[in-house]
Amino acid sequence: MISEDSQMHYETYKIRWIFLCIYCSCLFINQLQLHSFSSNTEIFAEIFDLDLDFANALVFGPFLTSSVCLLVVSSLNGVIGVRVLSITMSFFSAVIFVIAAFGFIKRILYPVVLFGHLLCGIALGVNFVFPTVFAASWFSSNEAATVIGTSWSMKSLGKAAAAAFHPLIEQLSNVTEDSSKLQQTQSIFCITGSVLALLLLTFSLCFFVFMKDNPPSPPSAAQAIVIALRNSKVREKEGYTLSITNILMLFKNFDFLLLAGANTLNGCVMILVETLASSMILNTFPNKNDTDVVLITALSSIFSMIAALLTGLFLDKYKQFKGMTQKASLLATLSAGGIGLGHLFRSYTTLTIFYPVASAFHMGSCVSLVEILTEITYPCNKIALISTYYFVSEIVTFGFSFAIRRTMKTHGPNVAILWAIFSGIVQYCLIGCVKPNYRRLSADENDEIKKNLDDEKKSLK
Repeated sequence: MISEDSQMHYETYKIRWIFLCIYCSCLFINQLQLHSFSSNTEIFAEIFDLDLDFANALVFGPFLTSSVCLLVVSSLNGVIGVRVLSITMSFFSAVIFVIAAFGFIKRILYPVVLFGHLLCGIALGVNFVFPTVFAASWFSSNEAATVIGTSWSMKSLGKAAAAAFHPLIEQLSNVTEDSSKLQQTQSIFCITGSVLALLLLTFSLCFFVFMKDNPPSPPSAAQAIVIALRNSKVREKEGYTLSITNILMLFKNFDFLLLAGANTLNGCVMILVETLASSMILNTFPNKNDTDVVLITALSSIFSMIAALLTGLFLDKYKQFKGMTQKASLLATLSAGGIGLGHLFRSYTTLTIFYPVASAFHMGSCVSLVEILTEITYPCNKIALISTYYFVSEIVTFGFSFAIRRTMKTHGPNVAILWAIFSGIVQYCLIGCVKPNYRRLSADENDEIKKNLDDEKKSLK
């Protein structure tokens, strides 16, 4: 562990990168499990003799579970920290694989598979909160956006891996005998589930032994102020009372309400360009099959992964939080319009271009929205901030998902895409109303000015 800024008495520790790598591995595995189910609903419906509409509706189950998880995390923001979040996420991800693998033993055990899929929402909820809290606790302000971007890129990589996993599952669906099909599918999920569960349990043990809520010394002046403020509040109030106070303060912040609304509308774009992309494309092109759509899905994930990393690096270097967020929102809306034209004129090439592009800009806005939120609400409790922020968006997104799916079934993709376009326009306006008061950045800059003044005084003596 080496100090990178010893003169200012703030330290960053190399072990933070090891923690980040372990977390990203957990996040990748969790996303692989989640999207392996959502990408193969037709096959699972056939194997377990389910109604296809019912199986498709189950895709959104983890969003509801994650909302409950975020509510619990938010209510405990004055009690839990980075260590509890990391252990919870890795442990429940391991349990999910064990439960899902067990459910494939017999056809009648499908409710067990469903239960495991719903539990994905617990890890999903924690994964919304952990990157921002971890970045604020262990990384300097000049690295925070890179951590957020890396985390979101791992989500996209997990989706890409799930898309690549689809042809293997589809090949099993071509087996003529149901018992043989179930047995082969069971073997794949049991073996991979067991290996990944063991790996996740190992990661959970590492977090349990080595992870701390904060490093021995704060990484920056901004984090030092947060720790001092939190310690003074803890002495004044009990943990749960402090948790409720932190939440209530958020709803008095007008900029927080604007960004929470913008993030909620951002969910419409996510539903259309990611969750319902396959259904919309197959609706417009009935002659295509799931394998044809996998290419677009994989490209969307790859573009999103690259966009998340680049956005994080750009924000850390140039600090253009509001400008970057507005540009990403505008370009995602224009790309959604391109998708609408592709469906309207039945141009598969257009869809192949604009679905990945829309996904990339959507991902860029996800990263930049979190960063501008962190800046303008500093020094708010990060767990209360992020869990409340995503709780609102997940609840509304869950409702949007059914409304958009219903619109698509009733009126087709050309009308459904209007949800994304209209939401993008309103989102752009909401972001425009946010005041660019970068409090965290100011805290670090003021500390740098103070240090320079101290150095000048010393040189004059």
